[in-house]
This record gives sequence, structure tokens and C-alpha cells, in this order.
Amino acid sequence: MKTSPDGRGADGRGAASTYRLQLNPSFRLTDAADAVPYLAALGVTHVYLSPTSEATRGSAHGYDVVDPTQLRDELGGPAAFETLCAAVEAHGLRLLLDVVPNHMAATDQNAWWRDVVALGESSEHAYLFDVDWAAGDGRVRRGPPREQINYRRFFEIDDLVALRQEDKRVFATTHTLVAELARHPAVDGLRVDHVDGLRDPSGYLRWLRAAAPDAGVVVEKILGADEVLPSAWPMDGTTGYEFATRALGLFVDPTALPALDALYVDLTGDRRTWPEAVRAGKHHALATGLAPDVARVARAFGDAGLADVITELAVEWPVYRTYTRAGEVSDGDAAVIETTCARVRALLPDRVSAIERVEQALLRRSPDDEAADRFQMLTGPAMAKGVEDRAFYDYTRFVALNEVGGDPDAFGVSVDDWHAACLRTADHHPASMLATATHDTKRGEDVRARLAAITERPEWWSEVASKWMARHDGIDGPTAYLLLQTLVGAWPVDESRLVAYMHKAVREAGAHTTWASPDDAYERAVADEVRAALDESELVDALVAPLLEPGRANALAQVVLRLTAPGVPDTYQGTEFWDLSLVDPDNRRPVDFGARAEALRTRSDPKLAVLAAAFEARRAFPAAFAGAYRPLETDTPDVLAYMRGDDVAVVVPLRSGARGDVALPPGTWTNRLPDTGTGLAMMSR
Repeated sequence: MKTSPDGRGADGRGAASTYRLQLNPSFRLTDAADAVPYLAALGVTHVYLSPTSEATRGSAHGYDVVDPTQLRDELGGPAAFETLCAAVEAHGLRLLLDVVPNHMAATDQNAWWRDVVALGESSEHAYLFDVDWAAGDGRVRRGPPREQINYRRFFEIDDLVALRQEDKRVFATTHTLVAELARHPAVDGLRVDHVDGLRDPSGYLRWLRAAAPDAGVVVEKILGADEVLPSAWPMDGTTGYEFATRALGLFVDPTALPALDALYVDLTGDRRTWPEAVRAGKHHALATGLAPDVARVARAFGDAGLADVITELAVEWPVYRTYTRAGEVSDGDAAVIETTCARVRALLPDRVSAIERVEQALLRRSPDDEAADRFQMLTGPAMAKGVEDRAFYDYTRFVALNEVGGDPDAFGVSVDDWHAACLRTADHHPASMLATATHDTKRGEDVRARLAAITERPEWWSEVASKWMARHDGIDGPTAYLLLQTLVGAWPVDESRLVAYMHKAVREAGAHTTWASPDDAYERAVADEVRAALDESELVDALVAPLLEPGRANALAQVVLRLTAPGVPDTYQGTEFWDLSLVDPDNRRPVDFGARAEALRTRSDPKLAVLAAAFEARRAFPAAFAGAYRPLETDTPDVLAYMRGDDVAVVVPLRSGARGDVALPPGTWTNRLPDTGTGLAMMSR
């Protein structure tokens, strides 16, 4: 997002911040315009929209684009977009737009794809799509069980076909609307969806910068624990998954891990380690939905017999992907490639020469550039489908950490690690977004905050969880334990929401039922367990009661961290109130902006009151929030403190009842936050 040297937004409203709105046929661009006065009063500087291009009719999210050159008619089209722009400009705000470059809908509603399906390689639109024409004798092959599919997809979704954005003609054809909208005075930035799906992210981002030179650019990118963004990418930062992981981790007590680990084994019988669950999930994904992609990499090497090596390498790959190009291999990418290939050589000692061939290609020391590119586009889907959409639902030891960009084995974040990460962000990507909830998070930010409080009292949790599990043994242990944690984290929750969530969860886990082959009997058993649990509402109330206050304290602290750490804070729609939502579509339910506007006026909601006060501080001290981040010393590791600039100090208790002395600079300091009774403070002088 654009900022002036003193840290103010482009219009002088204050340090930049975003608010995400989910557009759909029931919440159109004109509805977004109606929400602008409230968002301006709240204090955000940028309205952050979900995709606005023409999409499949009735789409609830807009990522299934059918025509990237047109504004979506179901959202109101160009006239409604201008209405929103006028409202945004009238209130001194700007827009951040979501760009979907990786894929389009592979349906009859997509005229380009329909033509390619009909005419094959001879279609005038064939150049747009990533199809292996040789494998289909010049035609699109779509199955039927899936190994015959010869086009690259978004992960394993057959109805989303990948675009060839590495071709400048494809970029030009699909980005006419993006370039036009980026020139609008109301538009200030672009969010690039799924940048890892592109064959050449670096080249794409250079073209995007040239097409929209005045727009800020952030990318949706999931970073590994020690991974950094490629320095050559011309962009401003990420959409903030790594911040969500880091912020929650502060409230997870690492000393609880042995007790929770032993409890999980005892209650569920699942003795796997997290890495074992990851490997199993990736193996399953690569053997089923991603099998055509494995085969395509092998074909690119000219050797179908390489499929086993390609699979094992993708299973062991520790990050979403590498970004090597001909003549360009970073030290970080080389280390990932060499370390992983060495590990796979130990696993497949009879395939050393084949592994060596793949390694040389990935290091760009052989002519197999096409194969190397194909492999780099495989590891991300393997991670997403094997980990996020399988292992996260199958391995349920402590589900607060089973989150996009998270690592269930990274149990807790130290104050020193937090400070180091904030200093890196301030130095390298000060416009990176800071998110604690998105449209893709597995559970609401306040669900995770409440569950984190379990780690402060593992002995109590072991006792109550054991008693509850003994009463609910109609389904397997990991699923029952997931249900318990979901109940406790999202309580109060109604039957329809919880049944829908659990059905999605068990299908993703794939142990007993799947999307492709649902097991009606097992799913009925899960629904019966949900109803049985809800019939014991008084028992659930008693389970939740000890976690309510520490959970609220954690949740309020997350708000303050998001609004004060280096970067651009992003508020997901509706999360100004307590966010006890679950995975989509639960977290995309309609938002009552009228109720939030009234609560903002009266400051009657404690979470909204803290959020509003933090926004007021950002407006009052823009230079501080664009200035230096400086850790402050405390006399206890259970309290985090830091300065923003010279005039704002933040103090965050990390455990219930934690208090400590903070070494503040001289001066008279005033807490700008309402009294939360937690010791949470954002002070100015």
C-alpha cells in the first residue's frame, strides 16, 4: 500500500491498514459501498476486496474466474464498482484488489475453455491453458477414476485449469482489466492469489509491476519456519499467514507439549509423529488426486519410471517450492534441493542415479529445464493437499496449531523469536500484511486464542478431556478428540454448523470417508456424536468456563499485536466481534455491519473497543507506526513489550495474570486502551 514518508496512508488518514470483504451475489459491490462509512469510522485505510472478475454463476468466493477481462456481473458490474470507488474516495479510503492469475474455471461457462475443449490444440485460445497436448493427441483429456487428465489444475480441482502466465501473451490477455483498475485513483494495491502456482513467479511479478507501476503488491505465500521471500521478487510482502502463526505461538506454553503429547496417544491410540503424518498425507495426495501431475513431471524428464523418485522427493520437500530458473539458483534453494535429495538417496539407495538426474535438473546443471519447472509446480500442491487438507484434519493433537502456514511441532514462540521476526519485517518488508484471520483459516482467531489457554493448564485438561472422551467413543479417537477441541474452542455452536464442520473435517482426513467416496454410515455416526455432545450442554459449559477469561485475554492481545507490529494490519470481515467461526464456508457467513457500527459508537463490545482504540492510536501517531521497532526489557518472559517509534509503547501479558516491570523510556505515559483487566497496554507520551 502506498504510504508517505511520515507513515501516513496515501490520503493522510494514518498508518496503512486493510479490511477484507468477501464479495458474492448476496454481498455485492454496492453493499460494500454501504459499509464504507463504518469502515472509515473504524479507522482502516484500505478496503480489501475478494476477486471481482467474472466468475462461475453463484460462486460464493469468486476464485473460479470465467472471464478475467470483465467485472463480475453478479456483483453489479462496472456501475457498482464505480459506486464503491466513489464511496471509498469520499471517505478518504483506497481499495486493495485480489488478482487471480494462476487459474480459471474449467467449465462451459468459460468461453475460452469451452472452445479449447471443442477444438483442442487448434483452438485460438489453446495458448492460454497449461495442457500437455502430446499426452492427449492434441485434445483435452478429462478422465473418468483421474490419471488420464492432461491439463494442470489448481491443486487437484478438475474444474480449475491452470493458465500459462509465463507466456507474455497470456499475461497481456488476462490482465487488461487488472491494469485498467490499477490506474483508477481509488485503487492503491493488488493482492496476488497463490503466487506459488505460477511457473515463474519472479517473471510474473515483474510484468505486473510494469502493468501497474503505482500499485502496492502483496503475494499470498506460505513461508516455512526459516524461509524468507526471494529477494529478487518485485513486491512489498505477503498476505500475513506467517504473522498469524507467530502471534498465536506467543500464547502457547511450550512446557505443555509433553503432557499434551502423552494425552493424545493415550486418548486416540495415534502414535505417529507429526512428520510421519505429513509424509502419509503427501503420499496419499500424490498417489491419488495429484497422480496426473506426477506423471507429467516424469514425462517432462522423458522417463515414466522416474515417478517413484519424483513422488519421494515431493513428499520430503520441506517448503512449498523452490524458485530456480535457468542461470538463477539462490543459496537457499540450493540448500533445500541438496539436503532433500541427500535424504531421499538414503531412503531409496537403489535409485541414486535417478535422484542425481532430478537434482542436477533442479540445480539447473542439465538441459531438463521443463522438467525442473514442472517439479517446482508439484511440491506446492503436494504440501497443500497432503498437509493442509489431510494431515491437519487427521492428526489432532492440538488443533490450534493446525493452521495455514502453521506447524503443529512448532509448539510456542519465544519473545526473542518474536522480536527477531518483527525486526526482519521492519527492515525488509514493512508493507507485509499482518493477519490473524482470513477466508482460508481453519478456525477463527478467537477459537485458536481460547484453545491456546489449554497449554497453561495441561493437567486439568488431561483430566477433563479423558472423562469426556470416555463418554464419546462412538467414533475413532482422533475424530472424537477433534470434536472435543472444536466444541471447547467454538462454544457456543449450533448443531447445523458443527455437523457441517465435522463432515468436512472427516472427509478431508480421509481415514473413514472421503469427498470422492463418502461413507454415509460413518458420517451419520459423527453427526450422532455431535448431537450427543450438544445434548450435554451443561457439561460443555463446565469444560469451557476455565478457558473463557484467559482465551479472551489472548484474543485481545492478538488484536493489539496485529495493530502494532511492523507491517499492515488486516482485519477479516466481522472479526471485530468475537470470532468463533470454523473453516469455510462457516467463516464466510454474512456480517451485520449495522450492529458493528452501533457497537463502535457505544464501545459496547470489548474486542471492538480495543480494536477501535488501536486504530485511533495509528491515526494519532502515524510516524511511530512507520518508524522503528525496538524491544523493551521486562523482568519476566511472560510479558512482551516493545516500542514503535519514540512515542508508542506496547505491553502484552502472555500468560494469565502475568504482570511485570517494563523498562519504559522517561516520560509520562498514558494507556490508550480501555481497561481490559488483563494488563494489556498501548501507551503514548
